[in-house]
Amino acid sequence: MTLMIKPENQSRPNFVGIASGIDLRNPQDEETIQAIDRAMDQYAVLVFRGQPLTQDEQIEYSQQFGPLDSGLRTTIWPIRLWPSKGYRGAYTV
Repeated sequence: MTLMIKPENQSRPNFVGIASGIDLRNPQDEETIQAIDRAMDQYAVLVFRGQPLTQDEQIEYSQQFGPLDSGLRTTIWPIRLWPSKGYRGAYTV
């Protein structure tokens, strides 16, 4: 399959991009990851329709873009973080 990304509305071409042609449950090649990364910079919203992912599949997909960000590490109130399902860098708050 080949990634295709098109604006949803031609009158606002950089607001919503509709991505199709790939299955996010499968590992993507470097060229596809780079194209998705560029599209995330171009569009305010990038939509992948019909991609039901489990939590584990979503984490695996996200890790293709680099290390996961565990979020704000210091806050005005203490919070506790628990490692999430053995994924380094992913936490449950």
